[in-house]
Amino acid sequence: MAVVDTLDIARDAGSYPWSFSGVMGLAERCLDPALADRLEVLTAIAEEPRDGAPGAVGYWSEAFQRLVGTLRLHATMQAELAATPGRPAGTPAPGDTEETGGAKASER
Repeated sequence: MAVVDTLDIARDAGSYPWSFSGVMGLAERCLDPALADRLEVLTAIAEEPRDGAPGAVGYWSEAFQRLVGTLRLHATMQAELAATPGRPAGTPAPGDTEETGGAKASER
């Protein structure tokens, strides 16, 4: 969560999110998708700091929305891949054919 803490501190300081695009990219690739619900609170538009960049809080809200969306997408992909160990979802098992209605030759 140190990556998220860094982003949250940058947001509170009034910086623009694109100044931290590398950190945001790291968060999208490395954070556990299970954290998406916990990060939802960061998508709210915070109060603008006095010395912050104008409009930055809105940009941060959008950036955190994308992060949460990406993590949820990763969670969905992981669930689909885990549903059928060893092969992508929707692909027939070895030996399954259309003629057998999906049954293997040994099961006919």
